[in-house]
Amino acid sequence: TLNGLVIDSGDGVTHCIPAAEGYVIGSFIKHIPISVRNITYFIQSFLREREAGIPPDQSLETAKAIKERYSYICP
Repeated sequence: TLNGLVIDSGDGVTHCIPAAEGYVIGSFIKHIPISVRNITYFIQSFLREREAGIPPDQSLETAKAIKERYSYICP
């Protein structure tokens, strides 16, 4: 049997999609207003708080690079 939970975190929203016996359980799909963009902004604010010495115009790109380097995504 195929049972599980698919978590799809996009740029603006995260969806949690449960499946049982190979079928999606539509009534239990959840939309969460937290996304990968929020993670990037969190890292960016953390870097500012730590006074990491990163120029403001490069802080977003640096935060994205850190997120992509140290995050794990299952295939």
